[in-house]
Amino acid sequence: MSGYEKNDNKPSSDPPASSVAVPVAAVVPIPVSTPIDVEVSASGRVLVPERNSKKCSRPCVLCVMNVVCGHSSAHSAPRLSTSVMLMLAIALILVIAFAVSVGFRQFATGALDTCSETVEGRAEVPRFENFDSCGAMFSSLHAGACGWNYQPVGGMVADGGDIMFAEAAGTGASSARTSNSPGQSAATDSDFSGTNVQEEGVDEADIVKTDGKYVYTLSSSTFYFATMLTITNITNPQVASTVASIDLYSSYTVTGASGLFLAGDRLLVVGQSNHFVSLRDPQYPSYSFSTATYLLFDISNRAAPTLMRRVDIEGFSVAARMVNDEVYAVVGSWPHRYAFGISPSRATAEDILPFTRDTADGIGVAAEQSRLLASSFLPIDACRNVGYSTAVNPDGTVTVVGFSLRVGSELLPLRTATVAGRGFNVYASTSAIYVASGNFNWRRESTSVLVFDMLPGTHGVGPGARFRGMADVPGTILSQWSLDEGPGDTLRVATHTSQWSMPLASRVLGGVNNVFIVNASRATGVASGSLFPVVGSLLGLAPGEKIYATRFMGDRLYMVTFVRIGTRRYSLGTLL
Repeated sequence: MSGYEKNDNKPSSDPPASSVAVPVAAVVPIPVSTPIDVEVSASGRVLVPERNSKKCSRPCVLCVMNVVCGHSSAHSAPRLSTSVMLMLAIALILVIAFAVSVGFRQFATGALDTCSETVEGRAEVPRFENFDSCGAMFSSLHAGACGWNYQPVGGMVADGGDIMFAEAAGTGASSARTSNSPGQSAATDSDFSGTNVQEEGVDEADIVKTDGKYVYTLSSSTFYFATMLTITNITNPQVASTVASIDLYSSYTVTGASGLFLAGDRLLVVGQSNHFVSLRDPQYPSYSFSTATYLLFDISNRAAPTLMRRVDIEGFSVAARMVNDEVYAVVGSWPHRYAFGISPSRATAEDILPFTRDTADGIGVAAEQSRLLASSFLPIDACRNVGYSTAVNPDGTVTVVGFSLRVGSELLPLRTATVAGRGFNVYASTSAIYVASGNFNWRRESTSVLVFDMLPGTHGVGPGARFRGMADVPGTILSQWSLDEGPGDTLRVATHTSQWSMPLASRVLGGVNNVFIVNASRATGVASGSLFPVVGSLLGLAPGEKIYATRFMGDRLYMVTFVRIGTRRYSLGTLL
């Protein structure tokens, strides 16, 4: 008992309960200024009646769990200390202050007004178009900050558990190909290997490259991220020697490098760096940001590499692929942090679109009214050249830019394609690049895929990309290996649908898995002004299990799903 215990040694001639004697050692001191009545139960247990808050001689700050003015009843919870109550009160005050500040900031910037059903739920048939002004683009990206929400309408022609097909224009009935067979990047000699890649003929960035005579590596120095570029002569493996070592941070302020591309005497480094610019706006006098950084080296003299070109694009490098010595890089960006403090009518491309800088002056456009003070950075494009879909509220942009590693065309003007959207997984064939992003909200879970055509470099202009259209399928992908290009410009996607995004009546614990076939031809995309249609699907695979791996090989998909009690492997028969 708390404070009072049963007296097992009391004599047989106990006095009446009203005048019982209680051993001093078993009594909790009680202030004399607050007398209380003491009672003894039939079993001999001494009880103290619960105090009434109205009889308290001092204020009661917190009364919970029968704790009143610091005293508890015989069956109440332990007393809360003053320090604990003080900490709880401080925590509550901080939470309330934070909520108020966030709400005020959203109200001040208009975010509360734009987060509405009229913005998120587009009932119209989705269509593609370009922004007609920077103000329109600003409003769209501002609304997208409320959530990444697609609300596509229609487009699906399949349902149930069977595969159904709708013949698409230009789609062959069958085609023998070895799509997505894990291979190696192109190599001229057979006595050395290249980078393991997803698609043959499509090289991927790696921290180690070799041409059979030299090894090119990226490694860390004083930073956690790789900032050292090293070239090692391996002509005689027994006496391999370092012929060049470049500190990318001290030489080019690159804070981290993620991969290399090699083509003959040209080496492209993919990295990141940080920058700072001054603004004319007194409310926002300066702005700091990070960029995806691309350094193109002439390595004809391995002992003394020479920088030929540097390109910085605000944002982060999503991925890059090389086809026929031309690199196609994907960059994700968000509007500048200070942009939402500007009214839409005053917004310019400089406020919304990613900054870019090119030492060869082959990229970027001049702003109408620059806010920058003496800076070499320019917005990557004009707002009216940025495409978007009315089915999506994007909060950022995706840019695809090309670089040529061919001798004689390294400094040609660059071509870029910028679309309002997101991207985190990239798959590429030899002719197109697919940028996928998961899309989560309480209504629907889906994967959006932005599709770009690769445009090889021609006389007078470097390689680039052209936006073809967008697909949207239920569920989320595991990785880039969940995507594949089929014959006739079809896109094949394997997704997992979680139980939380399934209708309550048909919800499956652990979710289900699906395979979709999308007609991704240009005729059904931007040209038609709508989302790519889903022309085939296989739904509800492996209920309660998750996808752990997928491999498309020719006209088959090998899918590995997992559940705690074991694993299953599915070999899905002819998809196309």
